[in-house]
Amino acid sequence: MAKKRIADLLRQEAKKFSQTEEVSVESDISDISKDTASDSETSKPTEPNLAELQALVTELTAALEQARKNEAALQQQIADLKFQLEEQKSFGEKLEKEFKLAKKAAVDLAEANTKLIEEIQNLKKQEKQEEKKQAQIPKKPAPQVLKFDTQPIPQSGDFAANSWLLD
Repeated sequence: MAKKRIADLLRQEAKKFSQTEEVSVESDISDISKDTASDSETSKPTEPNLAELQALVTELTAALEQARKNEAALQQQIADLKFQLEEQKSFGEKLEKEFKLAKKAAVDLAEANTKLIEEIQNLKKQEKQEEKKQAQIPKKPAPQVLKFDTQPIPQSGDFAANSWLLD
């Protein structure tokens, strides 16, 4: 394929030289017929010689090689950018999953917090109700212990004296 391009370029260059020669020949026909003797000695060849064509081929080959290197570098850069893009996509997906998990955890914690707040409020209400009940129930006075003086009963041997109730 590169040979075709080089060959095509050589043909194009040859056509350019021949076309410019034809144009210049047609315009200069009248001049050449007048000064044929003097112009034939001083005329320059218009066709490129072999050295010029080889230099052109070398230049075009170098340009082609440079273009191929640039293409390879650009292909490598494209591959690197595609790889980085895939990494960024996977990283974005990972962050999105983590965000969803964190969001779910936050919702769960908020629900648990709400339940705990309700439970605390219910316990406070129960405490207040118990305090009201205790305030409404009259307190029984503490039982009083009566103290009597206890004197020892004399024991006599007389049964009748000890049994005065039996009379």
